[in-house]
Amino acid sequence: MTATSRRNFLALAAALLSPAAAESRSTTAYRIDATILALGMPVYKRRGAGCAFVHVRQEHGAVHLQFAAGSWPEQARGLNRYGSLEESVTAHGASWFGFMTSSPDKEVRHRDAQPCTATRGRLSPFRAEIETMRLQLAPDLTWSRSEELYRRVNSSWRPEPAQQLPLRSAEPKPFLHAVRAGLLQARNHFRTEFYHNAQPGQLELHRDGELVHGRITIAQKATAFRLWTSEGSEIPFRIEYEPMRLLRLTMERES
Repeated sequence: MTATSRRNFLALAAALLSPAAAESRSTTAYRIDATILALGMPVYKRRGAGCAFVHVRQEHGAVHLQFAAGSWPEQARGLNRYGSLEESVTAHGASWFGFMTSSPDKEVRHRDAQPCTATRGRLSPFRAEIETMRLQLAPDLTWSRSEELYRRVNSSWRPEPAQQLPLRSAEPKPFLHAVRAGLLQARNHFRTEFYHNAQPGQLELHRDGELVHGRITIAQKATAFRLWTSEGSEIPFRIEYEPMRLLRLTMERES
């Protein structure tokens, strides 16, 4: 897939979930570069191993955010991974929908399946509702086939009661909205609580000029990341984190 067709794909993917009429909306596309590390030092870099996008839409006082990313198997040595997280915050509360694939384990590998976990739910004062679904996707269903991918995940839900969970917050904030709030504020140090899949977490941001050092802590597991953004902007022009000890992913803005 060429760079031009990938940008067109990103625009299409965002438009799939965005109504035609909105007070304001924007989509920012990123190229993902993968770097292999040894003792913390880069030893190999693959440019354009995947892509990502951030979509922001505001309408009728509501804010809708989406972050999605995936690999290009032909550029990532056959790795076929993708995921998406959408959040909406209105005067009546917050809702989310997300899914992420994982590497096939030994039990399902012989079926040529791609495991995927999806969740959706709502946050309201002192309460969360969450539904979780695990499904197997066809191995040839890649990130470039986003319309079919979303249709497959959405059609797999079953009408089962959502799990009810107590929360300790009167105004629970979902993850993407917590990051956005921190980036929009001019403070050099920002800390807030958020909820991801109804789990409480802590977000810390420390700004040093354009560079923002971030840390997410969920269930005592901390994940560090770095963002580059102009002060007062809600959209980073570069995102960097290490999902595992030997791998660094860098997302560079392309549009």
